[in-house]
Amino acid sequence: ALGDAGRQDAVAAELRHASDRAVNWAIRAVAAYLGDLEGALRLTSAAIDPVRSPEVRALGHVLRAHLELARGRWRAAQAELAAAATLDRDQAMVYLGFMAAAPVLRAPAPGLEALRADLGRWTPAPSTAAREPASRLLPRADLYGPQRLYLLGLLSERLGDHARALEHAAALEAAESSPDVAALVREMAAGLRARCAWSQGRREEALEELLRARRPVRFDLVFPSLLHAQADERFTLAGWLEDAGRHEEALPWYASFMRGSVYDLIYATPSHLKRGAIHERLGEKERAAGHYGRFASDWRGCDPEVRPL
Repeated sequence: ALGDAGRQDAVAAELRHASDRAVNWAIRAVAAYLGDLEGALRLTSAAIDPVRSPEVRALGHVLRAHLELARGRWRAAQAELAAAATLDRDQAMVYLGFMAAAPVLRAPAPGLEALRADLGRWTPAPSTAAREPASRLLPRADLYGPQRLYLLGLLSERLGDHARALEHAAALEAAESSPDVAALVREMAAGLRARCAWSQGRREEALEELLRARRPVRFDLVFPSLLHAQADERFTLAGWLEDAGRHEEALPWYASFMRGSVYDLIYATPSHLKRGAIHERLGEKERAAGHYGRFASDWRGCDPEVRPL
């Protein structure tokens, strides 16, 4: 935070010998609290060191992927996810699904169709199913099944295949899940139904469905968990409120992406673009310029495919 290069070097060196949890928290704090994506990316070298377990190293590559995509670098993010897949394919599959479906990418249909086919063939490894996540850093193995159904539904909705999306929503509702995540799984299904309703023109119904499904989530669950953070739902809800002309309601949802989760970062930078547009429409030009400037700064090295933004 102070810009002390010497101390930054010392901390980076210390992290090579620190616990998995300490390294993870350092990366997340620098990325999410300081908004220093390049600084956080530098610290991830400690997370992917060969001395750590394959699962923890895979998570390191996943974090690197989010930091890259937060800067508009999907190609670099894909390379990190490919590296993660060599260490823990199950982790990589989930994060690839969520990231490829992110609305800011506007991924072409053939790529989404290929990914949906891969997810349809994916079965989590038995060894993963028995794994106990270390210090809550690693994804819960018992949530891979619901996440797979959700991602299949999300990709189907993105492809305009609403019938299949609703089938996956129904499968989610019928799936067995632990009592502590049963409500979350129901919300995921409700989110898929709401998306289909919106795409089919039933906008008021969709808004009410998504607003009704939202509930407070404990910070200690959101911080390490992409699933609990429900970033895509929040970004979608903000966009729907914006489209409905409910700008004052949309702004806090867009602002929710600067609250501490690395998994929020791929939505955080695009949210500045959205917030800038709303403030401009409200005649608040200085605030609009501030958000536009932050977006342009974070994405100054983005891939050519998203440079039009």
